[in-house]
Amino acid sequence: MKKTAIIQTILFLLFAALRISDCSASNGNTGTSSAQFLKLGLGGRALAMGGAFVGLADDVTAIFWNPAGLASLDHPELCYMHRSVFQDVSFEYAAYAQTVGGIGIMGGSIACLHMDPLTGRDESGELTSGFTSNDIAVAVGCALETQSNILLGASIKYVDERIEAYDAHALAFDIGWLYRTPLGKLQLGGTIQNLGQDIKFVSESYELPRLLKLGAAYSDSLGGSPINAVLDIFIPSDNKKSLRLGAEYVHRNLIAARMGYNGSSDLGSSSRLSFGIGLMVTMIYSYRLDYCYLPQGALGESHTISLLVHFQ
Repeated sequence: MKKTAIIQTILFLLFAALRISDCSASNGNTGTSSAQFLKLGLGGRALAMGGAFVGLADDVTAIFWNPAGLASLDHPELCYMHRSVFQDVSFEYAAYAQTVGGIGIMGGSIACLHMDPLTGRDESGELTSGFTSNDIAVAVGCALETQSNILLGASIKYVDERIEAYDAHALAFDIGWLYRTPLGKLQLGGTIQNLGQDIKFVSESYELPRLLKLGAAYSDSLGGSPINAVLDIFIPSDNKKSLRLGAEYVHRNLIAARMGYNGSSDLGSSSRLSFGIGLMVTMIYSYRLDYCYLPQGALGESHTISLLVHFQ
């Protein structure tokens, strides 16, 4: 009966997600927000699973995906990521979290999207001096676990965008929750991201890309090896709703195989699939090296590599 209830719950969530995705063919707010880099996923593990991580969120990258997930950490964790987004655009990320007595789990992160110098031209097309562009988000988050198997978390972040001599900044908030259901292996979660100030360039103000995410994660084992199946629904303020799916198999806690589906990509059908691997080594501390390969259609390929250190 218990397994039947789990299967029925997962099928219901999948059906609901597909209905939401199908019913959102268009959105009149497309292209109306700034700071789009806040929607880029991060971490080789989560990206390889299609960016479906809201219902799982069990490592330090939860600061980005769902701050409530920080409460699941039992030891300090450190993560660094380098992502080659496409062509000359790169995304760097670093995060750290640990228990703070009397408060819960606290963490901090910094994300930076940057590109190679660009060639400047004036209104007549003549060459001018080169210029650069970069976006930065610095976040601090906190989470705790209640006595009802509910994890709660929130984060505040400072967002800064720069292009040539122009600069814009804003403060934003994320809030999230996770629920460890009585079914044991099923966990549900949700988060609302980028609430807060509009970001202003010169005299024009733009909303941040506000985002509601709902997720479910089913964790079990196969022959003694952990497996995870994840499903997320993304509901952005500036685009159509989408579905994300991911799966992970960890062979005896040594090597992981992952794949995912991202329904929000509009770069062609191949760009909706992602693949990745992970390698785990335990010495003084536990180390996990994650890689994700993501086709980007006409823009080429995206490669992500990240290293997570679990201090135990």
